[in-house]
Amino acid sequence: MSRLVLGLTGMPGSGKSVVAEFLGKNGFRIFEMGDVIRGMMRKKRIVITNHSLREFSLDLRKKYGNDIVAKESVKQIKKLKGNVVISGVRSINEMKYFKKSMPEIVLVAIVAPKHTRFMRLKKRRRTDDPKTLKEFDYREEKERAYGIPRAVKIADLIVSNSGTVRELKKNIEFALRELAKD
Repeated sequence: MSRLVLGLTGMPGSGKSVVAEFLGKNGFRIFEMGDVIRGMMRKKRIVITNHSLREFSLDLRKKYGNDIVAKESVKQIKKLKGNVVISGVRSINEMKYFKKSMPEIVLVAIVAPKHTRFMRLKKRRRTDDPKTLKEFDYREEKERAYGIPRAVKIADLIVSNSGTVRELKKNIEFALRELAKD
């Protein structure tokens, strides 16, 4: 099999980072699309919070198009050797750009119930993670506006993550074996 590029999509707290980390430990290079945006914000000396990250992302997409983060990401991803996992594909427009630039990409949606995702984000404690249900609902609304539910619908594979991390890893291993057959 030639180079494998996996794009991960899913709502916040669905398990994209856990899957990316697991794949990283199994030889994949990890590329986090959110890091592209956070890097742009740091260059502009913008304090990164849940609110500022969402607003900056929306403004960026309004100004340069819904595939701007994918365009910036591809420049960096093409320099990476070997298998790559891209965490944080948020829209159909991003996926179209990835498909055009890297036809080998496979979109994998990670799905989990809303309450489960909220509890995971509270535990994770990243600076831009919501601390209250109100903040979570705000983030949820912004992420839906990016188009994540539509990206999930066009995924090549859908992996459920309503159980344990161990179960998620088994599901990912199974998906990788299925992809290796192709």
